[in-house]
Amino acid sequence: MRMLSTSMKEATTRRYFRTEFRRSTPGRTGHSFFFVAVYLFNLSVLLAGKIYVSVRQANGDYQCKSITARFREDIWREAIVVSDQGYEVRVLAYSYFNGVYVQDGNMHNERPVYVERRKFDGTEFDKTSPNPEDPYFRMKTPARIQYCNSIGAWVFMHENIRRSRDDNSDCPWLLRSEETGVFDIEEVNQMNWEVWQGVIETTDVRITCNECNDNEDCNLNGECKRDGSCDCSKDIDGRTFLGPHCEVILKDNCRTIIGGKSRSVCIICQFFDWLGSGQVWEAYNRPIYKYNLGSGNPSFDGTDDLLLLMYSGSRWFGLHFIDGAGVNIFTEEYRESTTYAIKNYHAFWDEVYTMSTIVVSDPVPRTGFTPVGVDFFTIGERGEQFGPFGKAFQHRSNIDAIEARVRSGELSEIDGARPCLKECTAGIDLLKAGSALGSREVLDVLSQLRLRRAGYLNTIMKEDSSHTVILAASTQQFEDSTAVIDLAPAHSTPEMVRCARHNRMFVVDYLKNSLKVHSLMPTFIREKKIALEDSKIQLADPDATAEQKAFAAKFAADLKDVVSPPTEISTIRPAFLTHSDLSQVEGLNIGKPKSRRAFIARNYMDKNLPVLMSDGSPKPLPPGMPSVDRFASMTPSQLVQYYGPVNGIFFGEHAFWKRHSGILLGKHKWEAEGDMELDTNTCSEIWDMRWVLKSTKDAKNFCKDMLEISRMGENDGILDGLFKVGVKSSELASLDDRIEELVFCSNKPKKRPAHTNTQGKFMMSMTPTAYLQQYTAVFVVGRCVVKTYIIEGYNPTQGKLERSCMFGPKGLLNTVAKTITEWLDGKRTEFDVGTTGSKSSSLNNLNSIAKALPSWGDVLYDYI
Repeated sequence: MRMLSTSMKEATTRRYFRTEFRRSTPGRTGHSFFFVAVYLFNLSVLLAGKIYVSVRQANGDYQCKSITARFREDIWREAIVVSDQGYEVRVLAYSYFNGVYVQDGNMHNERPVYVERRKFDGTEFDKTSPNPEDPYFRMKTPARIQYCNSIGAWVFMHENIRRSRDDNSDCPWLLRSEETGVFDIEEVNQMNWEVWQGVIETTDVRITCNECNDNEDCNLNGECKRDGSCDCSKDIDGRTFLGPHCEVILKDNCRTIIGGKSRSVCIICQFFDWLGSGQVWEAYNRPIYKYNLGSGNPSFDGTDDLLLLMYSGSRWFGLHFIDGAGVNIFTEEYRESTTYAIKNYHAFWDEVYTMSTIVVSDPVPRTGFTPVGVDFFTIGERGEQFGPFGKAFQHRSNIDAIEARVRSGELSEIDGARPCLKECTAGIDLLKAGSALGSREVLDVLSQLRLRRAGYLNTIMKEDSSHTVILAASTQQFEDSTAVIDLAPAHSTPEMVRCARHNRMFVVDYLKNSLKVHSLMPTFIREKKIALEDSKIQLADPDATAEQKAFAAKFAADLKDVVSPPTEISTIRPAFLTHSDLSQVEGLNIGKPKSRRAFIARNYMDKNLPVLMSDGSPKPLPPGMPSVDRFASMTPSQLVQYYGPVNGIFFGEHAFWKRHSGILLGKHKWEAEGDMELDTNTCSEIWDMRWVLKSTKDAKNFCKDMLEISRMGENDGILDGLFKVGVKSSELASLDDRIEELVFCSNKPKKRPAHTNTQGKFMMSMTPTAYLQQYTAVFVVGRCVVKTYIIEGYNPTQGKLERSCMFGPKGLLNTVAKTITEWLDGKRTEFDVGTTGSKSSSLNNLNSIAKALPSWGDVLYDYI
């Protein structure tokens, strides 16, 4: 059509199409319906397929159902753990959460949620417990890996762990990926994750799918099953395979591993085999080893204590599983309880790093399937001032090497006193850690090393003109020499004792004649008096050499004018209870017919600085603090605010001791003889502590500060975690008038299980103190602050420990007050050997008293 022709009429009248209408026939309509039906059928098939795929995709069916997550050993030392009881602070090593995570069928932000599984076999954690109220059998709440829209990242999180106490976010992440929108976690970049450690740090996370398509995915060490899991081979050519992909290879010739010489922690360990079932028990896809044989102490042979070597995500831990209960829980009687504990083991929730953990390995590589070739360390001192795994000492193989060098005399051949001093100090630290495991033989070598170190310190004092070095060397030398003397006669020979006495006299004589430290002499009154007593003993010793006697005679002549002021105290030893004192206390059966023997288990005396409760060594200062003067003026609340409740209490004693003019302190422990079943005494143990200050006012202020800071830490510290109870007026009336500022504390013991209740007996064996009556009394007598802690026997057939034993004219508190008052008045200078009929023995050698008074039992001097 010509729309733009010159003639409009022609353009509008021209015919350009023709339409014809025809009658339709019936046959053609059927074909149209057929094509429509085919079209609709195809459309429905396509829609159904799309819906099916979409639903399965939404359910995560096309993503890996089971993954293994491996986190680095990033440490958060103040993780906030939330529970029904409130908040708790713990050390969190993220590697504790390594292991299998499985989709639980739930979706979050259109992506699957992966839930943590058991470390034992990759199945769900048990949802019931033999005793949910007992922390040892607490049910485990698993961690989760999921996607969070709010931050646009995949995260690792746990509903009971928060980054802060007021963290109420909808996504309280602990680890998070970089920002991403992917639906499949396998596609997430495994680098550039962020980890919460109090602050945000970078890390990486390894996530692998546990599903297999063929046997190669099982490393040809097992069979790929239809459900996509590997069925690992057992006992094939002497090898057993573990792990999601059968990647962990255990050879039969490695079922028994040997480490070091005798007295190692794990001399011979074997795969843990439950009651001979033949099944290798595992944790974190590694076998569990059980201590089996060995000489010396301790003997973890299944009838006494038990040591398990368990992998916990990145390291091997040696767990002292029973603390002296004398109960072998790996028997048929305790099958249910022990099976639950092992199968639901989790390094974080079971607090693998506790006082029951005695050794820890270096981090091991992913291919480190057994402890063979891994360096182990003994855990020594613990606390926030050390690393997350405490103060670690190289394990027993190095201790054995030190011992061999000492016995061969090799240390003496090192040129120069300083290298020898360094070698001796390293050896002493190692031996301290080793002997904490119960090996008494190392005390012999420890005594030799301390004597040698004292000798090297004498040389350094002569060579060095530094005021600081001389003071430090003299203090250490005097302490080492004293330790050698106190370790006699069991671990120090008479000749060693004579050398140690000579060393103590040398220190005092050197300081007395050194102008550089002349101003220090007023503070060495106690040391002078002790050394003067050494000179008398040396002169009377028929076996002393002529040289030793000549030096002692000259020393005694030079110090004959040493007279301490009337208020000066030279030793605190007479302030403590003797066996005869305890036997007079009403309500205790010590020294009575049919009672078990009581002996001195620890004895830390005449210290001029606060000492560690566990070993008697000086308490360390806070990190970065060169002197106690820097924080001595801080109040209890300031210490807690600055260092936290645990360290505030720990360092507080230092501050208060300095501020209130502390002079001497001592700690003394009585213990009943016998294991738990034989611990039939009314009283199982008594801890006595004395802090002596310059005046009664100082003593009361020191006591007040110690109590205040203890309460800030939920009564931890001087009150032993017990709670103050009221003292009846009749009880107060029965007390000695010299007892002031009394604070009396107690606990409420759990009900003891019946003799036939094996489950209850097992739980009591794990935490016995919770079932035993305990009392703590803190008070002031004169210028002495006293703490007395007492706990009843495990199996007290002689009668329960009643609070009446603390009060009354012949109660424990009055007996303590009487001994302290007599000592402060100068009327108690020697031990009363009680009913033996022997004459009184000098306090300077408690070992002679042990021989004079056999009813004391063995006197153990635990300086380590």
